[in-house]
Amino acid sequence: MEAEHTIADGNTRLPIEIILLIVENLIPPYDGSRPILPASHPITKTLLSLTRVCKATHPTASKLIWQNCLYIDRKSKLRRFRRYISQKSPITGRSPYEAYGSAKLYLSPLHYKFDTASTYGAIAPSVRRGKEKPGRMSDGSDSDMETDQSDEWADGSQTGGHGAPRSRSPVDDGYSEYSTHNWRDAPMQDLRTIHILKDVLITLAPVLKTIIVDMPLRDLSPTQNGDILEPLRQGFEALVNIEELISVKDELYVDTDTEVIQPHVFIKWPKLRRLCLYNVMAADTFFEDMASCPQLDTAVFVRPDLADDVKGEWAAAWAKINRQDTKDDGLVYQGPKISMAFCDWPPYLYDFSSKIPHWQEVDPDNKIIVSTVATHQRYDRRSRRRGPIASCQDWIRDHALRGTIWSEVETKCQPVTPPIMFEGQVEDDDDEWVDDDDGEDWSDDNSDLW
Repeated sequence: MEAEHTIADGNTRLPIEIILLIVENLIPPYDGSRPILPASHPITKTLLSLTRVCKATHPTASKLIWQNCLYIDRKSKLRRFRRYISQKSPITGRSPYEAYGSAKLYLSPLHYKFDTASTYGAIAPSVRRGKEKPGRMSDGSDSDMETDQSDEWADGSQTGGHGAPRSRSPVDDGYSEYSTHNWRDAPMQDLRTIHILKDVLITLAPVLKTIIVDMPLRDLSPTQNGDILEPLRQGFEALVNIEELISVKDELYVDTDTEVIQPHVFIKWPKLRRLCLYNVMAADTFFEDMASCPQLDTAVFVRPDLADDVKGEWAAAWAKINRQDTKDDGLVYQGPKISMAFCDWPPYLYDFSSKIPHWQEVDPDNKIIVSTVATHQRYDRRSRRRGPIASCQDWIRDHALRGTIWSEVETKCQPVTPPIMFEGQVEDDDDEWVDDDDGEDWSDDNSDLW
């Protein structure tokens, strides 16, 4: 019994309360959202070790892993994670989502061999064994058998069953009816993984608050891939407790029908407060879907396709969805405050200045806060080499994983507001932008590098 209340080293004994306080403080305090840590991070490794030290530290360490380390970037991890969440711990007597509460998830089990490289490794050092060849990236496509032998989400490591045998089968029970091919050139065609993913999402639905989706969903066609899109859509629609959605590669595209315009899955999420989407068509019907989310107050759009009259279209969409709350003719916005940030490379930032007079009529109280955000410095040579698509997706992924996506936008946004004019001042119509890159004027730069 004494071993459960103290940990001894020689003549030194520490009360378990002190030990647990040390364990809890392995996760440093953050002003905003916490990051999602990969398995290679030292904190994740330490927490995993603490689940095996003794029964006293197991629940606390397991809870911290659950809250901060749900980082699924391989199919094998997704399978092991599904097994983990479907089992009850012999220590707590409950399944993880029942025992540890709310969670946030990075979801990227399906991707191409050489997908967009992330700079997240700067805070998540690699732990690949042996020497890595120069210029080679980890493609996340390790064989099922090899990765199933790792420590992450292994049966013994997470449930407290020390010495329990691990399952080394590359195939999960219950999914043998689906194809077992290796879809390296078409990752989204892996039907077995799709169904495992659906089951994971449905299981996590009661507790999942934040999700970062990083999969090439636009590879799928509603006319040709209905058998894949249908379970995907069912899984995402089940996430009724989501508060934050971040989609790295698209607008979370899971349409299953081309004959009709389907609403986005997030209209099923009544608690959604913030969303960040890549290359979305931000107009009319999309704004109507947004207006259907009563708690939504922040939207970040990276490289979107949109019409210039953002406030006008949002006001019209909100009035259409909330007719009972709309007075007069709906031309003046009467809805709640909402912030919309439009992010892109500096040369491609949106210019809404011509719409300001009209917006003052549509939104006289400035409750629709429109801003622009430069994702990179204009003279950032690395982002120029990466190109706009890869560098902007890197920007979303890295800030989302660090938990800084919302604070980054808030800090660097440039609000679209009427210029402040003083008596006698003549308006300057000079749009030329000369940056600090050797004084070079790039105002008319049409280089293909951009």
